[in-house]
Amino acid sequence: MDEERFIIEVEKHTILYDITHQYYKDNVRKDKAWCLVGGVIGVEDETRKDVAFDVNVRMVLLAHELGLGYAALKKISKVLGIPALHLKTYQRHDKRVTVAEIERGLESLHRTREQVRQAYADVDPDVAELLREDAEAVINISVSFDGTWQKRGFTSHYGIGVCIDILTGLVIDYEILSCYCHACALKGNAKQEQKITEEEYDSWRQTHSDCARNFAGSSKAMEQESAKRMWARRKSLSTAKKVKRHQQEMQEGPTYGAGMD
Repeated sequence: MDEERFIIEVEKHTILYDITHQYYKDNVRKDKAWCLVGGVIGVEDETRKDVAFDVNVRMVLLAHELGLGYAALKKISKVLGIPALHLKTYQRHDKRVTVAEIERGLESLHRTREQVRQAYADVDPDVAELLREDAEAVINISVSFDGTWQKRGFTSHYGIGVCIDILTGLVIDYEILSCYCHACALKGNAKQEQKITEEEYDSWRQTHSDCARNFAGSSKAMEQESAKRMWARRKSLSTAKKVKRHQQEMQEGPTYGAGMD
């Protein structure tokens, strides 16, 4: 897409960026304007609506890359002299960007692990032979562990532990811990201020399935807990693979005479 031409066409429709426009909050009219822009720059009909969201998504992605939230993004928009995203628009795109980043991270982690396995196969003939026989075989590797927090002083709400392969220096696993959930904090404050009843709060808690809080200990204890979770996950995965391999051997049956002259 020609970005310069795109900007020129957007500037023709002040409803898209001028907050003083009488129809600025009319999403139906704005969608029609975006479709007109998409038609001029040659975007197909089925993808024109994506043009309307491209700039907004990029703004949310900027906030993610800088480690900032909605309030900071509003300040950036003010300094740049552009209209800020509406809170609900930001939240919608924030979920979209978060899901995409998680998927990209998992794909990257998978490729990294394959690189580590290949690196050990290159330096150890026994590992190479094992992986030729079973591409999913569990191999022994040497690793180190480190943990860090969002801020210093053991007061951070967020911490992360990483497992690093010593041979390649690549991160092969990580665990993120959070002792804070913004949604829970807002509801808790509303309950304390008696804006909602105890019954309403309890009912909300039962449906709050996407809580961001996954750790109830102190910030200092996050490093140890993240290591425990990663090692438990690796042990569980290793056991599962061994059980799967044993089940396959049982289905195939024993090979009589193996190793005999």
